[in-house]
Amino acid sequence: MAELRPAPFPNLLRRMFDELETCGSIFDLPQKKFWRPDPERDLGVLFRGAPAGTPVGPAAGPHTQLAQNIVLAWLGGARILELKTVQKNDRLTIPRPCIDAATVGYNVEWSQELRLHESLSEYISAWVLIHLLQARNVLGLTGPQASKQNATLFDLSVGYDLAGLKSPEMVRFIEGLKAAGPAIASLRSQMGAECADVPIPGTICDSVTLSTFHGCPAGEIEDICLFMLQELDLDVVIKLNPTLLGHKQVVQTLSDELGYSDIDVPEAAFENDIDFASAAQLVERLRRVARRCGRVLGIKLTNTLVVRNHKRFFPESVQEMYLSGQPLHVLAMRLVHKWRRHFGADLPISFSAGIDARNFAAAVACDLLPVTSCTDLLRPGGYGRLSQYLKRLERRMKQLRVGCIDDYLICAEEHASEALQRALAHTLEAPQARALEAPLREGLRTTLAAEGARDLRAWLAQALLQHGPAGQLASSPGLVQQLHARWAREAGVANSASIIARLAGDPRYAAAANSKPPKTTDAQLDLFDCINCDKCIPVCPNDANFTFSVAEAPAVSGVVVWEAPGFRLAAAAGTVIAKRQQIGNFAEFCNECGNCDVFCPEVGEPYLLKPRFFASQEALTEDVREQGFLVADGPAEARIEGRLDGRALELVVDRATQTATYSDALLSTTLSWPAGEVLSASPRGDSAPARGHGLSLDGFHILRSLLQGVLTTPRSHHVRFAEPVGEDSTDVPD
Repeated sequence: MAELRPAPFPNLLRRMFDELETCGSIFDLPQKKFWRPDPERDLGVLFRGAPAGTPVGPAAGPHTQLAQNIVLAWLGGARILELKTVQKNDRLTIPRPCIDAATVGYNVEWSQELRLHESLSEYISAWVLIHLLQARNVLGLTGPQASKQNATLFDLSVGYDLAGLKSPEMVRFIEGLKAAGPAIASLRSQMGAECADVPIPGTICDSVTLSTFHGCPAGEIEDICLFMLQELDLDVVIKLNPTLLGHKQVVQTLSDELGYSDIDVPEAAFENDIDFASAAQLVERLRRVARRCGRVLGIKLTNTLVVRNHKRFFPESVQEMYLSGQPLHVLAMRLVHKWRRHFGADLPISFSAGIDARNFAAAVACDLLPVTSCTDLLRPGGYGRLSQYLKRLERRMKQLRVGCIDDYLICAEEHASEALQRALAHTLEAPQARALEAPLREGLRTTLAAEGARDLRAWLAQALLQHGPAGQLASSPGLVQQLHARWAREAGVANSASIIARLAGDPRYAAAANSKPPKTTDAQLDLFDCINCDKCIPVCPNDANFTFSVAEAPAVSGVVVWEAPGFRLAAAAGTVIAKRQQIGNFAEFCNECGNCDVFCPEVGEPYLLKPRFFASQEALTEDVREQGFLVADGPAEARIEGRLDGRALELVVDRATQTATYSDALLSTTLSWPAGEVLSASPRGDSAPARGHGLSLDGFHILRSLLQGVLTTPRSHHVRFAEPVGEDSTDVPD
């Protein structure tokens, strides 16, 4: 298996802007999929007191491990990005494949695949790239809202035990994100002059989501949170598990209500997990500590659910897997309701479970922040699906005639009046609240019934001025803002009860609606000439798959047979390449998760059967697959080497002489370029090949097609930016 290797920052930077200028896309995401905000809707929110342009982001997972992943999510509209969970143990062996989103969602991965220093580098690189994109204004934002719409927050995700989190390695990692100024300065030296003066904040994140995972003792969770709050000075979100509902309710919901009879939830997974009563007490204690530290404590619902592996997709050695997607959405939302009943509007709740474009706006209406997604982004469309979340939210806000998120919360369901009453009681002294309740509720009814845009904060300020004692309430510093914000929080709680109650009868979460796998054909996937559906490109979280175009040239076939000395040509069939567009795989971005296999209509795995390109000799050598290639483009020559059906081959093109040297380990041939007429043959190195040794020209034909394809195709891709290109370098001559 190829080891996941991040690209150097300069290569990402060069490819990003080259692709934008030449192709109108970034990391294979076309501009039409970028989030283009409605200028009349303000989707801005406050997360832990800091502004973010939207309430959406990717959950910690495959979409936030590499720099290009994070940039892709940002282009789709994500403004609160939960970085992939890191831990001290950065030498994990994860089963392959590890992701199956064919129907609902199953996975067997759980933490970073990179070394800690590599994860730190990726997160800092992503932060810098996003700020460079903002400076270039790739989204075309204008007007006073632009800076708000760009506001981006990174939220660190860590696990899983106190000893690991207190280790010097993890503390250094966290401090490196809190104070990233020196690392950012180092990256500036690798930028062009136009990027050198772009303002980039040195604090990348000062909040952390603790992934408690499964079976973490309550005392361990509390000690970790105390360490994060008191010693590392971080806001803390505790990511909790769906096991808080109890085994009986989880099984009843999945099997009896939703019809997932094939999901087997082991009771043992609940035995060591914290129960709801203990979790609520723990959260209350930690909230008091957070207030004393001037920090914020919240929870996230939920982690994945441990189930028994009944799938043939994962290796047989995997006994358990983790459920996500549509059924988890129902479980997690019921937990939201349980926590809301206990804490009301006082506990911040983040959310991740089965979010997609159809339920995102409803989750926002429940005052969940951020609302994060993972499984849905693994489906066709990939990161481009995020912008649809926000477009649907904007359309719903337009229907309600509101311009900001807090007003959307207030108007999303029919709870504006009762939420206002609770907000008054919470914010004001009892006599003031009672005096204002009746006139404000009457005025609100008239306002909500009226036509035109609704600005409930402005209405609230006017109402307080009119009905408050001598206008004192309206003139009190920050009171209108405080009351309006509390009104929205109370509305979110009330909305939760209504929205969650409707889930029980919604067939889209049931097994019947989520049991049909993607369509397939009987066609066999091969190195070339698939049906070119291109689904494998957006479903790859790492942007490892890409398209390239091969030249329309006749096949070169036959075998060069060594006769010691001299050679002869023998007839042999060759590969026919019928289509111009082909699919390639940048192996060093591919962690062989298997997601492209899930959605490929043909039989076979794209990440194994399509041409796999490497960025370095070291990576190519370490890989053990039967095919893999390394391309180098220089001013004097272009080169491709690697393995084809397990056989080492090399093709070197001399630009000046228009000839090519094509070799295996023993025999070297010289051919005209690009026609492929054999001009000579000779032993390679000191050891002459045995008489009758054959070198198939089909390999020349394949290497020629790959070399020309990746170097001359108009689309940008990582192979072309895998290493610096000389000033005089040109494309491979035709």
